Amino acid sequence: SPVADPKSKGVICGLTLDTSEKYLALLYLATIQGIAYGTRHIVEHCNAHGHKVLIFDQGFQRVTRYMIGCL
Repeated sequence: SPVADPKSKGVICGLTLDTSEKYLALLYLATIQGIAYGTRHIVEHCNAHGHKVLIFDQGFQRVTRYMIGCL
């Protein structure tokens, strides 16, 4: 991470006891978005400092346009 701080902490606000499929899907989406934006932050930082970044995707069977848009 460009802003490495071993003492930093994260939080998920607004959690409830709801276990519906819709709520869990939204929580999953928020998690994926957080990972994508974090990755984008790292890639942009590296590019700004003259490093060429190549992204290889092995975890998804299919990459959606939405996921590419986040990066």
